[in-house]
Amino acid sequence: MTGPFKMKLPGGKLSLGKLPLPTTTFLILAAAYVLLKLVRPVIPGSVVLLYMGFVLTGVVIHMTLNDDRIRRFRDFFIPAAGEERSLSLQRYGLLLVMPLVLAWGVYDGTRPRYAPPVEIFQRHPTAGDEVLARIKVPAWAATPSRWTAEVVAKGKTIYVANCAVCHGERLDGQGPAAEGFRYPIRPANFRDAGTIAQLTLPYV
Repeated sequence: MTGPFKMKLPGGKLSLGKLPLPTTTFLILAAAYVLLKLVRPVIPGSVVLLYMGFVLTGVVIHMTLNDDRIRRFRDFFIPAAGEERSLSLQRYGLLLVMPLVLAWGVYDGTRPRYAPPVEIFQRHPTAGDEVLARIKVPAWAATPSRWTAEVVAKGKTIYVANCAVCHGERLDGQGPAAEGFRYPIRPANFRDAGTIAQLTLPYV
């Protein structure tokens, strides 16, 4: 053997034996991370971190089984005279990529996230049949042409304060908390004529 990445083949010719250990290590870790991210349903970040720890432990054990592997790993980062250009590219590529990957991991783990509300509704909250039965809806409420500007403004205020968080400001069922509902339950889309036809005045 004439160098950390050379091996003697039959006939006395020298050739690259295999990828350097640091490159192999990086590719294994990257492949494991991508595979874990592609798994469906989505794996929680803490579980991904746990499995990546297992993979890293296995890689470290493999690299430190004997002195030759440790030396090959160390020598990869020491430039040698007359080495092939591919080795230099791999060395400086890893030295550039690894800090960027670590920086992204720190950022991704600490950046703020906007999660859905803690309580996930199974159905629309209701005041109960007894309460709804006592609600007296004026006769003119069923005729939009009789609504005054004052009544519309008051209704809008009540909607924004109590309903928009789920049903959305555009009444399309796409409010900020809509993602907190368990599929297939979704907030009603009040822009849909079929939905409106099924609603009763006490509900509205």
